[in-house]
Amino acid sequence: MFQAKRVGLSDSEARHIGSFRILLPSTFGLIKEGSTTRYNLPAVKNFKEWNPNDGVLGVKDYIISGLDDLNGQVQQEIANTFEAVGLIEAKTLALDMHTQSRRFILELCAWMDQFYYELIESSESTPEEAWELLSSLVHKMFEVIREYNLVVFDSKPQDYAGSP
Repeated sequence: MFQAKRVGLSDSEARHIGSFRILLPSTFGLIKEGSTTRYNLPAVKNFKEWNPNDGVLGVKDYIISGLDDLNGQVQQEIANTFEAVGLIEAKTLALDMHTQSRRFILELCAWMDQFYYELIESSESTPEEAWELLSSLVHKMFEVIREYNLVVFDSKPQDYAGSP
């Protein structure tokens, strides 16, 4: 963050810019471009680490409790930022984007559980094979999302129709 301050960026701006450079969200394990690992989700090597079914431990519960903890704070920051300058439409858009992002994460967490258990129950997959398939799908999904993020990150305003 020191370098960001030297060029006039806030910590949140630096984190946002840095997020375009990583493949997976940090809760799944940091993999930088060009790095390799044996696991599709390095911080979550098996389903038990994802969801030990205790409602407290596990990466899934960490994600959900983090979303709950930050939800009000993020909404308030959005409201304060845009209301201060009278940009009501921008505030509405930002709040909607926040809500949709939160919904996506919650639905992804639920889908991961459901798909894992479906694989175990409806196929002859071992728990290890089911996790390998599930984690490879999640990894691929974030690869595809990153491809689109990089296109936007590397573009310039004049790349868009109607821009000066």
